Amino acid sequence: MKIDYKDIVVGLFLLAGIAGFVSGEFILSSALFACAAVVSNIFGAEPHQEN
Repeated sequence: MKIDYKDIVVGLFLLAGIAGFVSGEFILSSALFACAAVVSNIFGAEPHQEN
């Protein structure tokens, strides 16, 4: 089984963004949500290779 690091990174960005939003750091949480969106779109465009 191959570990998909993209999903881990996107999940970490989302969790950090939610934590920032709850604590009142709205600018930081907006930046983290934007990073999660960019990472999921950039790395999601790669074609899947079957082994």
